[in-house]
Amino acid sequence: MAANKLVNKAVPILFIFCVAIIGMFFLLGGHANAASEAKYGTAVIPGVSTAPDVSYETPVRVAISDEECKAIIAQTWGSDAAARAHRVAEPDRSITAPFNYATQQNRQTSNYCGYMSEVSGQYGAQGTFNVRFNTTGHQATWIGLGGINEVFQAGIDGMAGYRYAWIQFYPYGSPAYYYSVQQNDVINVSVGRDYLGNWVAIIYDVTSGQYASESWSTVNERTGAWIVEKVYPDQLGTFGTVQFSNCKWWNSGGTTYNINQGTGYYYRTYIQSGGGTQVWPSTLSGGNSFTVTRN
Repeated sequence: MAANKLVNKAVPILFIFCVAIIGMFFLLGGHANAASEAKYGTAVIPGVSTAPDVSYETPVRVAISDEECKAIIAQTWGSDAAARAHRVAEPDRSITAPFNYATQQNRQTSNYCGYMSEVSGQYGAQGTFNVRFNTTGHQATWIGLGGINEVFQAGIDGMAGYRYAWIQFYPYGSPAYYYSVQQNDVINVSVGRDYLGNWVAIIYDVTSGQYASESWSTVNERTGAWIVEKVYPDQLGTFGTVQFSNCKWWNSGGTTYNINQGTGYYYRTYIQSGGGTQVWPSTLSGGNSFTVTRN
């Protein structure tokens, strides 16, 4: 009997509870899944952008074997080049530069002359150029992969005292100078992810057969760049003509494309000096070759 009384009392209470729930359903406009539609996000603060700060994995140096380097050289420039290549394993640490070969995003710039590719899906950049020394100023010629916050690059410096092949991952380290170069040497550069998944920069002097390499764990920004740079704070000076050729980028599968191919934009980047002087690269030839002249 006691149990029946409890049941008799519970039924009206349950009925009232159900009616209340149904009433709330109609008052809320019939959204039975209103709770499931709630969105749990970050705080919206007036005057503060909701875009998250860029957070990159910090790259670290990793070891790379001579065999892996020569496989990249053979894949990029042929088996004859790989057979001639001999490695300069360590930089000349007696050379320290009071400057970096820094990053630049603008198309009208104060220091970059060349081409930049911002198409999607880039995993590397490669190309060939000739060494030109500077007699009245300071320029560096390089090929790299990067963006506004970082750039993994390899090139040569044309100023007296720094006429060496170098590699730098800016801003994680200063330029490392590996071997001296001579006027009109032919330089091959490859920077990007290789067939083993490592991020590798190789600078190979075709004329002397010397090459140097560095490998890092990751590269976060991947704009291909083929550049003659006016090294701050010096003047650009004169150096004749730098000829870039076979300038290409490659995708995650290793397929190469010309500078002017891909989904996105590529930029003809020129130097605008404070005095109004402009230094332009030539227009592209065949989609992958151009010159920079300064006489």
